[in-house]
Amino acid sequence: MHDPADFVLQAEQDHQVSLIVLGPRKRSRVGKLLMGSIAQRILIEADCPVLAVKAQN
Repeated sequence: MHDPADFVLQAEQDHQVSLIVLGPRKRSRVGKLLMGSIAQRILIEADCPVLAVKAQN
């Protein structure tokens, strides 16, 4: 399991997580297109609530 999203989603199932908190990094539009978004995948596939927190500038 090399995909960080797979790791987070599996941990959610294994440990009966009630909330996932993410701190997504800012990426260019091209970077998101080429590499996908781990945070976006977790937001879509997680069974529990997900909170995305924007970092301060």
